[in-house]
This record gives sequence, structure tokens and C-alpha cells, in this order.
Amino acid sequence: MYEVLDRQTIKSEILRHLPVSKRGYASKSDLAKVIQCIFYKLRTGCQWQIISVFA
Repeated sequence: MYEVLDRQTIKSEILRHLPVSKRGYASKSDLAKVIQCIFYKLRTGCQWQIISVFA
């Protein structure tokens, strides 16, 4: 596993494995930012309410 999962690493190693929607609306949120929030929660063990929406 990587020591630091920066934005470029997330885009090159993780996002390429996620499916792209073929129809419907495009995602309004940046998936790299969503992945960063998930990793932050896993690393710190904080509650979801504490994580800022705009972090």
C-alpha cells in the first residue's frame, strides 16, 4: 500500500477501477475527493458527521 495517497495516486490507481455511468447524470461530486474522505474516516475513526462536506 502507498504511504501517501495523494490526488494523483487516487486518480491513477483507484478511479480507473470504478465503473463509469453509461447513461443518466454525471456525478456532481469529485470522486477523488470522496475517496479521500473515505480514507480519512478509515484512518482516523471519526464519525461521518465530523467530516466536512467541503473538505
